[in-house]
Amino acid sequence: MVLKSANEKSIQQIYGRVKIEIVNRAFYPGERINIEKCAEKLRVSTTPVREVLNRMVAEDLVDLIPQMGFFMKRLSEADMRDILEFNALLVSWSLTDFQRQYPDCSLSLVPPLPSELKDIGKRDRIGASQLAVMTGMFFLHIAKLSGNQEIICRVASCNDRLQPARVCEFTENEKSAEQLAKLCDLFIAGDFSKLKQSLSHYFEVRQNQVRKLIRLLESPNILDVQPS
Repeated sequence: MVLKSANEKSIQQIYGRVKIEIVNRAFYPGERINIEKCAEKLRVSTTPVREVLNRMVAEDLVDLIPQMGFFMKRLSEADMRDILEFNALLVSWSLTDFQRQYPDCSLSLVPPLPSELKDIGKRDRIGASQLAVMTGMFFLHIAKLSGNQEIICRVASCNDRLQPARVCEFTENEKSAEQLAKLCDLFIAGDFSKLKQSLSHYFEVRQNQVRKLIRLLESPNILDVQPS
């Protein structure tokens, strides 16, 4: 039992390290993922690497082509639109459900934002990768208001799949930190009705930018962005 627990811990660590590279675009969209090189870099055998990549196939982060291997996921415009729409629906539902459960709630009942999301507007320049992580953290925090583990997991999945696009977007958009700061301020103020309106506009803008985001995802220059 002890050996099994240690092995599970090792697999989880490998999963975490490989996932960081996947979501931060260490590979080009459509690029074949060399299992042997990954295993060598991690100083492990190919078996656990193959296991975690299979897990990521189930999470829609990686593609598996029979007889060819694992490949970095390439999102189509339709894929990204679906993910954005699903993300928007889950976040909006979480806020609405929280308001339904606590119609006269005071701010004391609203779980405080993680410290990383406070006073964003007052900080010095935030790197694109770090800002992408913080954006996902904000949406996940809202999802947790639902108390529904399935919704929380779905939003986390959306975060993983949108992380590369967010890095691309935030590399190009200097006002991204300001936009996230405004959303966080509305949450802190407990103005959920206005927050829902602002989130609706936020996702609508991203829907209109999907074609551009896809082009950025395919751009080799953006791939040079390193995680903060």
